[in-house]
Amino acid sequence: MKKLMKRLTFVMLTGIALTFAGVLHAADESFTTSIQILTALSITEQSALLFPDTEASSSSQAVVVAPADSGAATFDIAGQGSEGITASIVENSVSMVNGSTTITVASFTFGGSLASSGTGTLSSGGSLNSCKVGATASIPANPGAGTYSGTLTFRVVYN
Repeated sequence: MKKLMKRLTFVMLTGIALTFAGVLHAADESFTTSIQILTALSITEQSALLFPDTEASSSSQAVVVAPADSGAATFDIAGQGSEGITASIVENSVSMVNGSTTITVASFTFGGSLASSGTGTLSSGGSLNSCKVGATASIPANPGAGTYSGTLTFRVVYN
């Protein structure tokens, strides 16, 4: 029993010594941390996406408004100067309904001050004006006459 106690004591003391030896060979280094809070982005709609008046047809039609066209939606963006942004349309499409006819608007495109990918850079003063959005309206055969409208979401985030 005495021999067992000596061995246990030896093992415990060795473990304690190794624990302290690890602490004696440790190193610490302090470091800094920071965060930059950017100016909140704001968007102002200058004009809505307007498709040209289209005559009803017995066959389906695709009406395109390109970003360079006068009917393109136009937005001004404000935020932190010289920062990169990415614009997108949140919805994949919107259905515009009048009576029993549905016109789908999709295939959104970007232009104006935005690259075709939807990216851009705010000026040093924090603005990016004349950001354009185009799209395609898919009109079914024999649509009912009238006005069709829908709502989309133009989203801008910092890169």
